[in-house]
Amino acid sequence: MKDYSVEYAAIRPANPRAIQHNHIVSEAKMVEMFEADPCNVWLNSFGGCRSNWLAKGLKAKPHYNPQVPFYDGKGCHYIRPLDVSVDLGIFCYVEDVGVALSCMDVKLETMWHVYEKLLPAEEYLDLKYDIGHWLDLIDKQIDNWTSNPYFPTLIINADSLADEEKYQTFKALFDLGEEFLPFRKRTTTEWMPSLQPYRRKILKMNRKLRSLPDFELRAPL
Repeated sequence: MKDYSVEYAAIRPANPRAIQHNHIVSEAKMVEMFEADPCNVWLNSFGGCRSNWLAKGLKAKPHYNPQVPFYDGKGCHYIRPLDVSVDLGIFCYVEDVGVALSCMDVKLETMWHVYEKLLPAEEYLDLKYDIGHWLDLIDKQIDNWTSNPYFPTLIINADSLADEEKYQTFKALFDLGEEFLPFRKRTTTEWMPSLQPYRRKILKMNRKLRSLPDFELRAPL
């Protein structure tokens, strides 16, 4: 797949009012949406990290409600945590950003919708669809969520759940039973071609990710 950012930008609304209609353009609005229909677990990832699988598993339990409009609209991939009342944050990652983004290669719109959710809200007023910028934002997202100042955050390497002990530990922590779908091994193993020009940047990010714990609960800093 080539970098379709220019073509995709051309079909997106150029009128700021149209963009504001389709997106949450301030963190105050994000907090307002959260307070209207709050979740008690805020699950976040940069995409391609099995976050939907984890969200569905948690949602199967009546005392968890991760997939609220705030989550679906922007919270699932937002660049930083906000000062909201949640019991727990979960930052879900995998060790290869290139592979994670390439998992979304099958559908251009899916890729860029994930990017739009990651964007700092104020950037909707000057949208640019650029893979290099996307990677820079993910780099900041990793730092922001692994040093969350607002609420306890479980940092979890989703690929590590292939290990049966870690998988069972996660299930026990959240009291999940058979309703939690089994772990499925990743099928994407290669980077999509449009990421190759950013190889050095991705490898640097991957080194940062590999320094993170596979499974650790961090208190607010």
